[in-house]
Amino acid sequence: MPAFDQFKDFLREMFQYDTNDLDFGIFKVLKLKRKYIEQFINGAGPDDLQATVSRELAKVENTDVAAAFLWLEPYCKDLGKRTREAWQALKESPLDAERKAKLQVAIDVLDENSDQAEAAKERVSLWVAGQHTSPANIEERLYNYLLNFFEMYYQNGDFGYNSRAANAFKVPYEADYDGSDTFFHWKHKDSYYIKTGSSFPSVKCEVAGKKLEFRLENGADADAETTAQNNNKDKEIKLYLLDRIVEVDGVWQVFFHLAKTGTPKTELYPQLWATVFDAEADLTRYLFKKEGAGEASKPIFNELSGDFDKTDSGQVKGVNQLRLKEDSFYKELAKRSEFAALGKSEADRAEALQGDATATALFQLDKALNQFFVGNDADYFIHKDLRAFLTKGSSTFQVGSSDLKLSLPAMM
Repeated sequence: MPAFDQFKDFLREMFQYDTNDLDFGIFKVLKLKRKYIEQFINGAGPDDLQATVSRELAKVENTDVAAAFLWLEPYCKDLGKRTREAWQALKESPLDAERKAKLQVAIDVLDENSDQAEAAKERVSLWVAGQHTSPANIEERLYNYLLNFFEMYYQNGDFGYNSRAANAFKVPYEADYDGSDTFFHWKHKDSYYIKTGSSFPSVKCEVAGKKLEFRLENGADADAETTAQNNNKDKEIKLYLLDRIVEVDGVWQVFFHLAKTGTPKTELYPQLWATVFDAEADLTRYLFKKEGAGEASKPIFNELSGDFDKTDSGQVKGVNQLRLKEDSFYKELAKRSEFAALGKSEADRAEALQGDATATALFQLDKALNQFFVGNDADYFIHKDLRAFLTKGSSTFQVGSSDLKLSLPAMM
């Protein structure tokens, strides 16, 4: 996936597009701002993301590199077929060291004027070096750089400060030590802490034109609580067992109650499919991985484990237990023999499967169900002076004779 698309996907995740059906708390604020965020990410206006980056890239100029190219173009053409072909090959792949060497050897052989040959080879080296810093070649680096910068403050649903990020993106928290006897420091100093760690009693979504709502209610077991975030009298009664599926005013309501054992997705999705989508399709190829040698086929979609509500490094385990990346989903499908006709390679089949309506609907369904199961367990740290704090994290790197500065307030 191109670096720009990866960066856009990360922004959508960070701004929690998957919660657009939730209309309370911080989700209401995100919903109100969504159209502006979407405009910035995908828009073509002068202040939108791609235009902003393109404008900065356009500032990267090197007149010496351009002059070297204009000199070499007729020189290699006039010197002979060998240099002409070698120059054309180098233009197609300017970072190929072997092609550069072939052109310089050809110049040495064909140009009887040794001084001119040396000048030509110097221009070749200058032009090749310039390609490392041309807008076309630094664009991917720039988007990767931006992605790393944003990952500094968001990871797997948590907003804070990711200590595992590369040193290049770390923000200095304090000025130099002032000489006092004691000096205390903590990671989220000067930040407001907002905890959002609860499951949702209901989650709405729309899949393949059908409106669904996952709901939790009391079950037959008197020990079961009404919502997953309440303290259960029996700690084992915490998994989601399907109760019934009914249609109310055009919305398919899927009711669960808490129990010691839940309904596996491999059973739940076929029932949903048959009831909601009025289809008797066999979903086996979409729900199970390719069978290994001597092994039974395993489910593709991740299930909740018995300790999903426990914490690990400050985060509820269920958040990571259920997370399934979209590209990983399609790669697993591409391994199955049923989809062999979609392409010769696994990558071709995975790309083709992105247009499969059933696969797309199941993946969307899974994301909504996961959100219902574990909610949006996230830690938010909002700095009291966010612009000043993030400006400290502005990073500058040199591209040719130009400096590019990345600053979150400037970009956003």
